[in-house]
Amino acid sequence: MSAGMLWMDDSDRPFDQKVKEAMKYFRQKYGREATVCYIKPETLAIEGITDLPVIQGITLALRNNVLIDHLQLEAGDQLQPEAG
Repeated sequence: MSAGMLWMDDSDRPFDQKVKEAMKYFRQKYGREATVCYIKPETLAIEGITDLPVIQGITLALRNNVLIDHLQLEAGDQLQPEAG
């Protein structure tokens, strides 16, 4: 069974800190680690990210339907393709 969570963070903190805080909350809420964090492609430019890093073991992936300033964290077996 997979679990998912949408996290909004429009603060000025560094992007990796936003992801780490969302991961911490996910772990507390669901009792397990998120395996993937989907972000909107435009977030790369907004946050000054040149590639998709792995942050504390979570894979970052792009998904057009995720809103700006939002992270979509999921725990499951594999990356889910974008519907469309």
